[in-house]
Amino acid sequence: STSIAPGLQDTWHAELGQGVLFDFSRRNLADFDAEQVVERLAVAAAADPRRHPISLDLGENELGDHGVCTILRGVSQDINVVAFSLRNNGFGDGGADGVVEFLERFPSATTVDLTGNRIMAPGAERLAEALAAHPRLEIFWVGHNQIGVHGAERLAGALERLGEGRALTAMDFSGNRIGLGGARRLQEVVSKNTVLRTLMFSHNDFQDREAEAIAPLLQHNHTLTFLDLSHNRIRLQGASCIARRLAENRGLVDLTLSVNEIGPSGATEFAAALKKNRTLRSLDLSGNSVQNAGANALAEALEVNGVLVALGLACNYISDAGAQKIVDALSREDSAPLEELCLPGNRLSRDLVDALKMVGVHKGITTLDLGNQSPDRSS
Repeated sequence: STSIAPGLQDTWHAELGQGVLFDFSRRNLADFDAEQVVERLAVAAAADPRRHPISLDLGENELGDHGVCTILRGVSQDINVVAFSLRNNGFGDGGADGVVEFLERFPSATTVDLTGNRIMAPGAERLAEALAAHPRLEIFWVGHNQIGVHGAERLAGALERLGEGRALTAMDFSGNRIGLGGARRLQEVVSKNTVLRTLMFSHNDFQDREAEAIAPLLQHNHTLTFLDLSHNRIRLQGASCIARRLAENRGLVDLTLSVNEIGPSGATEFAAALKKNRTLRSLDLSGNSVQNAGANALAEALEVNGVLVALGLACNYISDAGAQKIVDALSREDSAPLEELCLPGNRLSRDLVDALKMVGVHKGITTLDLGNQSPDRSS
């Protein structure tokens, strides 16, 4: 008989509610192992006459175009695959063609994770056509590929064509250098969409002009709940534009702008937004050099904001003066109901760390991260 590849000897599967997870991830599987994966799944299908929902995790292997296509074309339609992950498998547009064919054969699929591969604009264009025609897809991750402006525009067009009766609720465009054109087109589409809930744009080298292009969706869309703009190069002008729209937004729950360049003035703009916004529950401004001036402004906002439960301010050059303002604000009984406060990597003394811990206990903060401080000896 054919020997079993080492990575397949202990393939793990587990019951997930009414479904089953087959975990082939991190098994060092290459393209020549693909047929054995298909065989394993065929055995599973034969043993499951009730066709339970199957989640298939093939992430973090080395399947490449050939291996991905072999598996996706070989999976029997007797298997009820509802979710699959092919993250970090080194495939490009050829593998994307296999995904397109798979989606055509499996209209029950709801989740597709293609993160961290080499899909370019042509592959994204073909994926967009499949996406527009798919009846049930809810989550589509294509982050950290190479789709560029053209690929983003095509996927935006697919989202627009889906209309209100379709299920797509989450998309990831991170790490794709989608540029100003992609940002503008997605803003146009998402502004009119009432189904999408999660949208991610991290690691896209966005600067102020891209932030300005994205910002209007917060003015027009009040159903999006999570927006990720982290790890870009957004400065004050872009931050101001986003903050102004955020002030009037009535739906966003979680906004992350960590590792940008908004500075103290940008933080002040978001503080002003927090004084008006009544839905945002989590804001991450870590790694933005907000300094004491930004911390002071945010502390003032905490005094009057009644909904924020999580605030990230790690690695922001905040020293005791700014931290004391946060302590004072949180000491007020009517301040924001924070449950999570992250301030590691700043310049706090031991006394201020202790003061934050005390107010955290008083406030009922369940997650308080104050690690790795480098006290400012000059203050």
